[in-house]
Amino acid sequence: MVAARPWAAAGAVRPPARALRSRRGQPVARGEFERQIDAFIADAASRYDRSATDDEALFYLANAHFLRASCRFDHDKGMWGAARDGARSKRLSDAYVKRHPEHGDAYFMLGAYNYYVEIAPAFVKLIRPLLFLPAGNRVEG
Repeated sequence: MVAARPWAAAGAVRPPARALRSRRGQPVARGEFERQIDAFIADAASRYDRSATDDEALFYLANAHFLRASCRFDHDKGMWGAARDGARSKRLSDAYVKRHPEHGDAYFMLGAYNYYVEIAPAFVKLIRPLLFLPAGNRVEG
């Protein structure tokens, strides 16, 4: 279903493969990574908005939100934004897995979300309903 280089097709979104490294292999500033991931999410979202049956765009959009949530959390860029991106990633991943249960790569985001939400500190569990975050499940994660 997914080609080795799916972005090579006309009109496809290209994942930010070099988002963390420059052409010479040097680390790129976080600001540049954030600009690239935001642009990627915008491209994937516009492609998915054009056609809700575009499963490839759905898969990459879910992954991009998961990556941005992880980056925001790891670099203290805002817990609320990370939580919002994480919840969006889970919702999109659930939709993708319902369409393609045979695609093993889609389960990574679901497993990571389920695991990390379940082991989150008590404070996060307390405010989880206020943020409209789906519950996690450590066993499934």
